[in-house]
Amino acid sequence: MLRSATSTLRRVAASKAPAKMAIRSFSGSIAHQNISFGLNEDQIAIQELTRKFTQDEIIPAAAHHDRTGEYPTEIIRKAWNLGLVNTHIPQ
Repeated sequence: MLRSATSTLRRVAASKAPAKMAIRSFSGSIAHQNISFGLNEDQIAIQELTRKFTQDEIIPAAAHHDRTGEYPTEIIRKAWNLGLVNTHIPQ
């Protein structure tokens, strides 16, 4: 079996014929099911809260923590109080 596969690969590699590409459609029946990949209202609210928290808390302190290597305990505590830490764990 290995010899057969090897000889087939050699024959294809030596061939001067253009390679045929396999084309496969992955969107066939899914397009008809009205699947939405947009964010819902809760997800948008979390996204906005996270962006605001990043702008107000993380970015201003980032240079200090980069310089000192200090762990941002207070920032993590604030993020946890807002519900931004461990968001992958359901309530």
